[in-house]
Amino acid sequence: VLARYHGAARRFEVKGQHAGILVIDDYAHHPTEVQATLAAARQRYPGRRIVAYLQPHTYSRTRALLADWPQAFAESDLVLIGDIYAAREHETLGMSAGRVAEVIGPQAIAVGGIDQAVTQILTQLQPGDLLLTLGAGDSYRVGELVLERLSRGHHD
Repeated sequence: VLARYHGAARRFEVKGQHAGILVIDDYAHHPTEVQATLAAARQRYPGRRIVAYLQPHTYSRTRALLADWPQAFAESDLVLIGDIYAAREHETLGMSAGRVAEVIGPQAIAVGGIDQAVTQILTQLQPGDLLLTLGAGDSYRVGELVLERLSRGHHD
């Protein structure tokens, strides 16, 4: 039975590789989980540039955890922050992808919604990169769309 087990979906799930770019998705959406996932990626893929895409989960959690994000991304080379996944929330509480990126530091960029994020990520990726998509919402779509566009030869 164990031989047939291939891991849990959305936990360090290899989505594919194209043009020398490896795409992995993980459900991590809390800074501690993100930090552990990035540490695992760094250990498993030494020497690769790690491009992390995060879709923060809810405005209230984003605000509550804001100070923890810089340390969470210590192992990544480039951090791309997508629009916050609002879930049930309507009040932004002053939180935005731009605010999260600003707190993380100069290696972080706000990249907007899913389609905007994919377009922006494609301009940033280089052969040999590991793109790690992180989040509890529909962040996995970013990696899938990046692979789809790479396979069609759209690099930007």
